Amino acid sequence: MKWRLLPVSALLCLSTSMQTMGQEPGKLNAFAYQEGNNSFTSNVMLNEISPRAFRHFKRNYPMVIREQWAKSRAGFSVSFSDPDSTCFMIHYDAKGRYQNTLMYYRRMHMPIYIGRVVKYLYEDYDVSFVAGMNDGIRTTFDVALVKKKMVKTVEISGEGEVTMINQYENEVNAK
Repeated sequence: MKWRLLPVSALLCLSTSMQTMGQEPGKLNAFAYQEGNNSFTSNVMLNEISPRAFRHFKRNYPMVIREQWAKSRAGFSVSFSDPDSTCFMIHYDAKGRYQNTLMYYRRMHMPIYIGRVVKYLYEDYDVSFVAGMNDGIRTTFDVALVKKKMVKTVEISGEGEVTMINQYENEVNAK
């Protein structure tokens, strides 16, 4: 499945300080839990979070200590940031089965090979942001590139294949 909303999602993630999407307005992180150094927040009580999703998350991300869980009609999501300010959002279906992981990188913390591909193919462009999606099988990255009035979004596969998603002129930043 192609995720063309990754650039918009990245901006939402970074601008809302990791408030989890899909929550009811009055239930934003209404519950907080703490055990030792580990703490997390949720929009539902602990017993409403899928044990399957919770175990999968703790097994795959044991070092995360301040995650935010959310329950929606589609299932569950958990979000957190790492020390490099990379934002992660992991989705599970209603039965707690892993669906995908979205990653939002700042320019200086993007994966090295993505930086190399961008520098080689688009050396005159500045990277605005990088958003990645892993569905458990493959990882793709959407990269927003800016050069004076031109803005491009390209998709880079885990194998290094580059596809142009869109390109347009930005009148606001014209110099």
